[in-house]
Amino acid sequence: MIKNEKIKIKIYSRNILKYRELYNNLKIGDFVEIDIDDLPKGSHMLVDVVCDVCGKEKQLSYKEYNRNLEQCNYYACSTKCAWGKNKITNLERYGDENYNNREKCKETKFKNHGDENFVNTNKTKKQI
Repeated sequence: MIKNEKIKIKIYSRNILKYRELYNNLKIGDFVEIDIDDLPKGSHMLVDVVCDVCGKEKQLSYKEYNRNLEQCNYYACSTKCAWGKNKITNLERYGDENYNNREKCKETKFKNHGDENFVNTNKTKKQI
């Protein structure tokens, strides 16, 4: 979740048209405080965020925060906190939290190589 609700930005020639619609009497070089919701999704502005899993505070670009939110709709600050996202993704893609399923692996080896344990040296020598 985003900790701060407003952010201070500098007005440049490339962003003045967007912010002139929202705020009156802007000039190039002015600093204006805007709502976080008014930032473009691809903005590189740094925002203060709080991890939804462990509560750790971190500062990262708004673009990276939005990219992290795309999956499962919560922010995870590290791979340790993102483990729940990994489980959800594996369930969606493979139908199992642990997609390295040993039974599926044995079935595939048997189907492709004619044996569950293709590393068996005697059978391998005969096939080669």
